[in-house]
Amino acid sequence: YCDLARALMACGETPRARKELLEGLDLATFGEGARAEVDFDIWRYLLAVSSAAYATGDKAEARTWAEHAAWQANRRDSALGGLRCHAELARLLVE
Repeated sequence: YCDLARALMACGETPRARKELLEGLDLATFGEGARAEVDFDIWRYLLAVSSAAYATGDKAEARTWAEHAAWQANRRDSALGGLRCHAELARLLVE
């Protein structure tokens, strides 16, 4: 889903890319969503959803997805994930 979304965004079909990412999230979390307690790192995927939301002009939703990503990174004790997510949150809050 992430690769398909990247290709769609490159073709200018950002709303469709966002829809595909959300579908992939539902599939990966069995419908539990961004705060699902899964046994794999999902923060990168959530940052991709955040980027798609930002690309459609929805900064508030982009911030929400970046917050979910940071929560997942912290839950998995991912130092890199935490740093990347907080950097993205800072960028979103400044703009």
